[in-house]
Amino acid sequence: MQLHLLLLAFLLLLMLFQYGYMLFFFSAFPKLQQKQKAAEKPVLDEELPPISLVVCARNELKNLQQHLPLWLAQDYPQFEVVVVNDRSWDESDLWLDEMAEKHPRLKVRHLRDFDRHWIGKKFALTIGIKAATHDRLVLTDADCSPASPQWLRKMGEQAKGDAFVLGYGAYEGKGGVALLSQFETQLSALHWMSWASKGMAYMGVGRNLSYTRTTFLEKNGFSGHMHIPSGDDDLFVGRAAKGKKTLVCIHPQAFTFSPSPESWKKWLAQKERHLSTAHAYHWVTKSMLGAWGGSSLLSYGLLVFIPWLWSLHPAWVGLLAGRWLLLWIFYSVANFRLQGKWLGFFLPFFELPLLLSQLYLHRRYRAKGIKQTW
Repeated sequence: MQLHLLLLAFLLLLMLFQYGYMLFFFSAFPKLQQKQKAAEKPVLDEELPPISLVVCARNELKNLQQHLPLWLAQDYPQFEVVVVNDRSWDESDLWLDEMAEKHPRLKVRHLRDFDRHWIGKKFALTIGIKAATHDRLVLTDADCSPASPQWLRKMGEQAKGDAFVLGYGAYEGKGGVALLSQFETQLSALHWMSWASKGMAYMGVGRNLSYTRTTFLEKNGFSGHMHIPSGDDDLFVGRAAKGKKTLVCIHPQAFTFSPSPESWKKWLAQKERHLSTAHAYHWVTKSMLGAWGGSSLLSYGLLVFIPWLWSLHPAWVGLLAGRWLLLWIFYSVANFRLQGKWLGFFLPFFELPLLLSQLYLHRRYRAKGIKQTW
């Protein structure tokens, strides 16, 4: 009997944390749409801050050829595009120089082997930010396409003072890997957007992110985590956004789209890169996100006790089932707001594999580390 009481107490504590986390954080997500609509007032061109769009590229000639015209065609009164060509050997330098002669808005910086003192993307991004003419920055990746010509305008409309503006970077593609990537991206956004709405921003995505050059220089850029290959987005936002206004932009015209990983191997490699920054999060963030992942995984483990819980009282099963119902509701709201494909139906099938993959990659990372490259 004592063992039964311990198991029930464990279930209560587990559900108390799960329900509490969702009601505290996830309940903030639906309010983002209300805030977005309230902020959508006509903004005159002269009220919009000049923007420097900064992109780093290494052997991205095809992506640059596809996306640079879209960046240059943005409906925005005053902006430039700064492309840092990071030691490419695919003739990106020749093509970019040719384009720079044709487009006054385009500024190109080439890095050679002798320019590099650090491994990873951050050095190149630092060069691009320092080369920017305007204080307000918008960052994206070479493989990202804007959802519309209004992308910069929607981001710029929220860029007041030294505020951080966190945009949404979606994945697109077909097949199981693409579907899982899209599901994971939206589930992750549900977390970090909700935290940001609570004034506790711990990350943004480098595919669609805005802050000021002044803030970057005041916070010494990436100096505190230059040795970590990833983290130009989440680690910087987590440290530099403290004490500053942080806004989330979820206007559909302000999204960016990137291709999903093409195989499970590439998906795991992408997950490994993301995981390489998690240990450097603030301890409160690590503790809360770790507790969420661990308690979510344990919730699945409790499913084996359903027959016994039902025999005690159906309410115990209802308490456990309510966890998935509440998560499904919040995820479905996020899925709808982020222009999803009704991925909420895949929640029972995708969440557990994601949790198990995180556990596996976490142990693998601790054992062998992550390759220091980008």
